[in-house]
Formats: sequence, structure tokens, C-alpha cells
Amino acid sequence: MKKTQLVIMAAGLGSRYGGLKQMDPVDPQGQFIIDYSIYDALRAGFDEIICIVKPENEALFRETVGSRVGSKAKLIFAHQRPDVLPEGFSIPEGRVKPWGTAHAVLCAKPLIDSPFCVINADDFYGASAFQTIHDFLIAEHTGREYAMVGYRVENTLTENGHVKSTLLLNSFCLSILFLAVYGAAFFLLTDPIHAWLALAPRAVENLVSALLPALIGTAICALTHLICHPQTVLAAYGWLLLLALASLVTMLLLLRGDSGASVLFLQLFGMMVPVPLLMGFGSSWWLLRRRNSL
Repeated sequence: MKKTQLVIMAAGLGSRYGGLKQMDPVDPQGQFIIDYSIYDALRAGFDEIICIVKPENEALFRETVGSRVGSKAKLIFAHQRPDVLPEGFSIPEGRVKPWGTAHAVLCAKPLIDSPFCVINADDFYGASAFQTIHDFLIAEHTGREYAMVGYRVENTLTENGHVKSTLLLNSFCLSILFLAVYGAAFFLLTDPIHAWLALAPRAVENLVSALLPALIGTAICALTHLICHPQTVLAAYGWLLLLALASLVTMLLLLRGDSGASVLFLQLFGMMVPVPLLMGFGSSWWLLRRRNSL
């Protein structure tokens, strides 16, 4: 059977992630995603592992990934350095970061001597992907033939995370909906509450006027959990908090010459804003924790 090699690109800087994502544990045993990939690759029949790393990270990879691979397979390291370039190219002045995936494979070229597969260290592929590509690599081919394992898009989507920009946009739009719901609740219920509690003490009337619309508004807004991720709903209440603070500052600046109007505004703000935010944040946080615990 043909010898096959698995080339793992693990030299990323993690600048957007904020650290070496490929070295973050993903299970209670402290293993990395790369450990799962190596395990599945060896079961599929790969013979040798080439790990492309930054020179300063090799010792860390040897200590962690290398110790777990042990004698199960040959594990060798290639260094991705900016100065490894095709003939005729030079490093631009001030360039310290390595280039992308093609450059990473170029750095490993001296170690590649058989059919090989290239993967990212921080992506999970699944056992069937390694078996599929390994079967292709050991098959008989005429000339140069290449392949790529593909996935159905619907099988790659998850409910356990969101792209940040999408989360911000969706939650902001949802916050506008929440604002309309709470506004309608206070607008429609304030007069009936005053009529029902005409003979009640003013403190009781104010308390009910603050709590009942907020409770009904929160209950209606909670229905969005049926179609939205709890994280999106929680972020929407974060937007509501920012909008409320912006409105408070703006109105106080506009009314700074009228103390009576400022006091009245603060009373209305205190009655209509904090309670819905507290109820909304509390219910969304509880639902998010409950979802994560399932």
C-alpha cells in the first residue's frame, strides 16, 4: 500500500481569536482539535504526520501533541518562516507574519515525499472525511490528480455559535422590536391601570403601572426564544440598555434648563425603563444557562 502523509497547518497566529486557537483544549481531558484529527487520520490509514508550526512553538507542540502521538506514528515538524519563498521573490520590508496556506505547504515541501492531505489544525473534519481522502490517495491515478473533501452546507451549521457581525446586526434589529413591544405595552395599559386602581394608594398604582406592562412586554418578547438563539435575545437587551442610556443623557442635556421637566422625565424613566431591562436580562440569562446545560 502507498505511503500517505497528513500535513497539518498549525502556524496560525490567532490574531482575531486572541491566542493560539489550535492549542486550546476542547474536551475535559484537555485534548485539542488537532488530536482528534490525528486520531481519525491514523485510523483511516495515514502513515506520517507533518505538523507546520512557527519555530518558537515547536517545543510546545512536541510536549503536548507529540507526547500523545508517541510511537503510534511518525510525527515531524516543519517551520513556516517568511523567508521561505520561491525563487525570484523577496520579503517586503517590515514583513514578519508568514503568508497563507500555499506558503505553509511550500515550507513543508522538503518533507513531503508521498501522496498527502492538507488540513487546518483548528478545524474538525470527522472520521469519514479522512477515510474518504485516504481512499483517494492510495487509489491508482494517471498523471496529477487532486481532490477535496466537501460537506453539505446544512451539515456544517451549528446553533452553538454565531459570527459576531451577524449577532450584532440581528440583536440590534431585535432590540428595536422589543422597544416597540414595551412601548405598546405601557401605552395600552397605563390608562386601564389608572382606571382600575383609581381608589388605590398612589404608591400601589405606580408599582402596578411599572410592573404589569413590563411583565407582559417581557412575556411577549420571550416568545422570540422560539426562533432566536438566547444569546441573540440577551444581546438585544444589551442594545436596549445602550439605547436607554443614550436617551437618558440626551434628554437631560435638552432639559438642563428646566428642572421641573427634568425631574418629571427622571420619574417616568425610572418607572418605565429599569424594570423591563431587569426582567428581560434575567429571563434571557436564565434561558441561556438552561439551554447550555441541556
